[in-house]
Amino acid sequence: MTKEIEVCKNLHNWDKQVHHAVWVYNSTFKSSIGFTSFCLTYGVELTLPIEYEVMTFRTIEWHELGVEESQNQTLLELVELEENQLQAQQAIELAQAHQKIFFDKKMRPQKFQEGDLVMVYDSRSDMKTFKKFFPK
Repeated sequence: MTKEIEVCKNLHNWDKQVHHAVWVYNSTFKSSIGFTSFCLTYGVELTLPIEYEVMTFRTIEWHELGVEESQNQTLLELVELEENQLQAQQAIELAQAHQKIFFDKKMRPQKFQEGDLVMVYDSRSDMKTFKKFFPK
C-alpha cells in the first residue's frame, strides 16, 4: 500500500526522479555482457560519493598515486576499456545468436501463394496503442 502511494505521489514529477533510475540502470551489473554500463562507458567501476568521505581501499589507492603513476594508470585503464568494450560486443553478438536460434525453433514457416487471403493490420490506426500518451 505504501509503495502505491509513493508511485502516485511521484507520478507528476517523474522528471525530477528519473536520475535515480538512470543511476541504478548504469550501476547494475549486466550478466549478458559481463559489465556495468558505467564501466563500459568510463572504463572504471562506479565510485559512490560516500567512498570519498569514508576512504575505501580503492579511493586510498588513487590518492596515494603520484602524477606520473596516475597518468600511467589512466592509460592502462583506457587500454582495458577498449578490451572490455570488445569483449562486451562479442558477448552481445553471442547472446543475439542464441536468441535467434531459440526464436527460429518456435517459428513456423508460412508459405503464401498467389490468391491467398491475408490480413493486413496497420497498428498506427489503432488508437489503443497510443492511449497511454494522452492525458487522463
